[in-house]
Amino acid sequence: MPKITVELTAEELAAVNQYARALGKSTRALAHDLLVAEAQRAAFLRNVDKGIEIGLAAFADSAEGWR
Repeated sequence: MPKITVELTAEELAAVNQYARALGKSTRALAHDLLVAEAQRAAFLRNVDKGIEIGLAAFADSAEGWR
């Protein structure tokens, strides 16, 4: 499985480790979950933007009484 390396200061790493422990996760599991969630969130928001464009276009083309 591919891996990545992330550089953190000692203080950042301590804070991340503490947060992971509070969630009952390993730091590796927390990093995985956060990276995947952020990528999924970004993809969702891109699709929402497309949906809004489609909806606005349909609204603009609707009959006067339907607006």
